[in-house]
Amino acid sequence: LLRAGKYKWLLLGYVLATFGILMIWPSVWIGVRFIVPMIPVLMIGLFNALQGIIERVSIAGGKRSFNPLFLLVFIFFSFSPVNAISEQAKAPYSPAWKNYFAMAKWVNRNLDDGVVVSCGKPALFYLEAETYTMRYKFAQNPAELIKDLEEKQVDFVVVDQVYGNTFRYLVPAIRQYPNRFEQVLHLKNPDTYLLRFKR
Repeated sequence: LLRAGKYKWLLLGYVLATFGILMIWPSVWIGVRFIVPMIPVLMIGLFNALQGIIERVSIAGGKRSFNPLFLLVFIFFSFSPVNAISEQAKAPYSPAWKNYFAMAKWVNRNLDDGVVVSCGKPALFYLEAETYTMRYKFAQNPAELIKDLEEKQVDFVVVDQVYGNTFRYLVPAIRQYPNRFEQVLHLKNPDTYLLRFKR
């Protein structure tokens, strides 16, 4: 990145600012997706570094000219990962995700319009359920989570196997207040539940 000319401070600032944000990011939200915006900048740094190395080797070997277009040969190394991603995209959903979307379809077909469903991945659940969805509160105190469900007028909650925070926050609240929840639907392998929340 130091070889990026007049843009080096912009690129370095971007990388450092991103790393700074990631260092203070809450641990409940993790994943490699947060470094995706940095990939183009890191690729610029990588190819600038390769060009610099090849230029130094060329000068040491008595050749002073180097065409950076030779770096395009690295494109051929990207075909295999792209093909792997394509195959992964065509693969069927895992059983946990199949149940999650099956639950959403059931909600769409069997519940009244306008019900509010609290679940781990509300945007994805909405794609099939086509009703109001929201995420439950990330509260260590079950009473606080229950109060949030009441305030947001939640009608149903989904206990899924696709989102780790379901067992960290929602399940403890259900276990502490079992009289506030009524089972409506249970899908097996893996267990996925739709529970009515009694406000």
